[in-house]
Amino acid sequence: NVTLTDYTSDANALAGAVSRLRARTVNGGGHLVEAIVEAAASFGKRAERRGIILVLTLQGQEYGTLRASRVLEVLQQSGAALNVVDISRPTGQTGAPPVSYDRYTAAAQQSDAGESNATRGQVLSDGPRLTGGRRDELISTAKLMDTVTAIAEDIAHRP
Repeated sequence: NVTLTDYTSDANALAGAVSRLRARTVNGGGHLVEAIVEAAASFGKRAERRGIILVLTLQGQEYGTLRASRVLEVLQQSGAALNVVDISRPTGQTGAPPVSYDRYTAAAQQSDAGESNATRGQVLSDGPRLTGGRRDELISTAKLMDTVTAIAEDIAHRP
C-alpha cells in the first residue's frame, strides 16, 4: 500500500497525488480489504475532522482472511468516508485464477478465493453507503478524472 500524500485539505496536493497514481498488480490479485482496514485504523489514531478513503480499483482477485463485518465495523468506527471507483475489465473477468498443484489444493484455493472475493464485494458495495461515501462504477478509465473530480466536489460541499 502506498500513501501518495499525507492528510490534507489542499486540493492541489490531492490532485497531484491522484495524477501520480499508477496501476499495480500482485500476481493477479491483492489485499485491498486489508489496505482499507489499515487506512481506516490510521484515522482512528488522528484527530481529523472527517477522513476520506478513496479506492480506485480494477476487478481483481482478492487474497485475504478478514470478514466483511469486521472491516465495515472498523470503517464505521474510524469516521472516515469510503469512496470507491470500480473500473470493470473489458472482458468481464475478475482476475486470473489461482495457480494450484493438484485438485485438492485447487479446491481449497477456489473456496478461499470465493470467500475473499465475497468480502471484497461486500466491503466495496456496503462501505460507501454505511460511511457516507459514494461508489462509482466505470467501464473504462476514460471518465476517471471526471469521476474523481465529482467525488472531490462532493467532499468539498459536505458539512
